Amino acid sequence: MEAEVDKAVEKVKTAGLPAAEINKRKQLTVWQRFDYLLDPGTWTRSTRLQPNENVEGTNNVYHGLAKISGKWAV
Repeated sequence: MEAEVDKAVEKVKTAGLPAAEINKRKQLTVWQRFDYLLDPGTWTRSTRLQPNENVEGTNNVYHGLAKISGKWAV
């Protein structure tokens, strides 16, 4: 079951433009922004609002809970 979840998460993470293309535009991907902003290992993604009906399997809305500078944030 965990392997299936990991596969689904990876599919969402790689949806859309490749990271190299986004970085070439001098922008960061949402995952790069999370790495920069959030305390390591604290991100917990909400499973709400993740549609399976569209081709990408994501709606580009990321809900979750994490710490920023030691304080919990939603």
